[in-house]
Amino acid sequence: MLEQWQIDKYNEDGFLVVENVLSTEDISALLEDFNGWVEESRKHTQAYGETIDGRARFDVDHDHSVDHPSLRRVASPAEISDTYKRIALESKVASVLRSIDWRLWRSFSSWQNQLQIASYGDASEMAPRLSIYATQ
Repeated sequence: MLEQWQIDKYNEDGFLVVENVLSTEDISALLEDFNGWVEESRKHTQAYGETIDGRARFDVDHDHSVDHPSLRRVASPAEISDTYKRIALESKVASVLRSIDWRLWRSFSSWQNQLQIASYGDASEMAPRLSIYATQ
């Protein structure tokens, strides 16, 4: 899926922008699950839920409230969402990560991943883009 220059760019810069890696349908499905979690978060005032390894599943921001839900992180979303699991294991995202480094894909597709989303507008306004950042 990636050309060698893209892999080199990732290794040099620590990130790579790959456009059109998610379809509009994939983004809509991901946002549908995420928006459901945002609605559920209205019932909570602090981190809640639990992953299979005991971490808090949902993390809310300091300004989170019923009227202004601010869900900032979902840990291991593939444990509770077939859509997130499919994206992690079978999508172009998975292919991009495997192209860069098998260990990167393994980390992404494992139950240890996290989802951090900032969405503006609806799915039709979002560019299907994936940004991969190296963490050391």
